[in-house]
Amino acid sequence: MTSHGLRAFYVLVRRSQGATDACIAAELGHQTGGSTVERVYGGIPLNWLNGGGPNLSWLPTGKPAWTMLGSDATQQPDNGLEEAA
Repeated sequence: MTSHGLRAFYVLVRRSQGATDACIAAELGHQTGGSTVERVYGGIPLNWLNGGGPNLSWLPTGKPAWTMLGSDATQQPDNGLEEAA
């Protein structure tokens, strides 16, 4: 984990929740109005604009990645998705 990686995760989650780059930049302490966020982390996906994002959670919902260690290599990963009951 690096500080840049944590900021990238923060930007990803906030964008998925519909926050603008200007808002995220202010939250990160940038004084660029969002231009640094876009330059460093890329643009917002078009389908995420106007609230179309997946509204990602700060915490994972699936099994931890290490549950796959030592298991059959042909087993499919959980990918954080819950099975329908």
